[in-house]
Amino acid sequence: MDGPSDVWTSHALAAMDRAISEAGRATEHGDVPVGAALFDSATGAIVATAHNRREVDADPTAHAEVLALRAAAAQRGGWRMTGLSMAVTLEPCVMCAGALLNARESTAWCSARSI
Repeated sequence: MDGPSDVWTSHALAAMDRAISEAGRATEHGDVPVGAALFDSATGAIVATAHNRREVDADPTAHAEVLALRAAAAQRGGWRMTGLSMAVTLEPCVMCAGALLNARESTAWCSARSI
């Protein structure tokens, strides 16, 4: 997609299901329940998933979005996420939004906004 849309694609909906499952895992170790799924925008194939791990890793940067980007970069052998989109259960914070922009990720689909 080239710009924002209110119409969710079937790929984004399937990825959001995975992100929601990941978010549930964060609560197992007392973290904020945020999950993310990075997927191929064209095929819908899931490339990486993650959930918040700040508490268990004692790492303030261990947000679901950043961890999913790290896993995808390791798998793909590069930092550019061109052609990928992310489904995330909560609107990304400034750090995560910056990471998504720097990774050249196409679109972020959010199920809830931060307030």
